[in-house]
Amino acid sequence: MTNCDQLRSRALALAALPPGDPDGDAAAAHARSCPGCAQALREGTRLLKVIDTELRPSPPPEAALQRAQDAVLAEMDREDRARAVPNWRSRLIFAASVLLAFGTLSALSRHRAMDAESWIVAGAAAVLAALLAGLSNTGLSVALGVNAASAALVLLAGAGTGVSALVGIKCMAIELFAATWPFAAAALSRGMAARPSAAGPAAALAAAGALAGQASLHLTCPDAHALPHLLVFHLGGVVLASLAGALVLRARPA
Repeated sequence: MTNCDQLRSRALALAALPPGDPDGDAAAAHARSCPGCAQALREGTRLLKVIDTELRPSPPPEAALQRAQDAVLAEMDREDRARAVPNWRSRLIFAASVLLAFGTLSALSRHRAMDAESWIVAGAAAVLAALLAGLSNTGLSVALGVNAASAALVLLAGAGTGVSALVGIKCMAIELFAATWPFAAAALSRGMAARPSAAGPAAALAAAGALAGQASLHLTCPDAHALPHLLVFHLGGVVLASLAGALVLRARPA
């Protein structure tokens, strides 16, 4: 078999070789001086284009693409909802962090009320804050409930008058500090607690922590019975914590 016969029998394979391949370059160089081999290479190139066109898969129908997209989005939504609902470990960790905040802040204060009534009210408020922290996944309704509990505590304790800006700022700072405890507990638990993934649950969790701080202030604040002070700084701290929790999560990139 001559070289021309070999080239023409392999014309399709030679046409499929990438540019720069030694065999392809040698065949092209030979074809420049051999019309028959040049014709064979041209036919191989045309046949290769036909094969590529016929074997190329057609795009899937638009309806099939839409069904696939809907299925993927539904699965993603299901996973997001599952992550947004805290499990029992999350509830327990959130509740424990709120009670720990109350206990720590109460213990660290130099001055505390010692009468039984104050301790009963403060303890009840702390327990309520812990329960609401465990229900924080409910979202905005729990946040509103925490703020209502804060207002009730203010009205229950408030009887006197007077507002001290210095004391008030300190009280609000304590409540905002307490509001961070559930989030810190979720971060330190290394995945055992699912941090909130929506603004409503974040607002509820921050408000519950702030309510625990307010409960400790019921025992330690020097103006614990001054109604204007309680309205502006104690209730105001819980409201501010709710807004901060929602806004910080909303501003966080996905």
